[in-house]
Amino acid sequence: MKEITEGTIAQIGRNLRQFGYDDLTDEEVAAQVKAIQAGERPTNIIGMFARDMLEENGYLDAAP
Repeated sequence: MKEITEGTIAQIGRNLRQFGYDDLTDEEVAAQVKAIQAGERPTNIIGMFARDMLEENGYLDAAP
């Protein structure tokens, strides 16, 4: 698996802002990514999108 860096988080934030989440900050994305890395299931759409992007790009194993 690839290492999740600040650049990775920034890219996820940029992608989500392109989807219309204009007010989303990289700090909010980082909090979601940290929770996902800790094994928590995403509870909101930002976390779900972030998880999917991480899985699709080789940063996380696919969730069961």
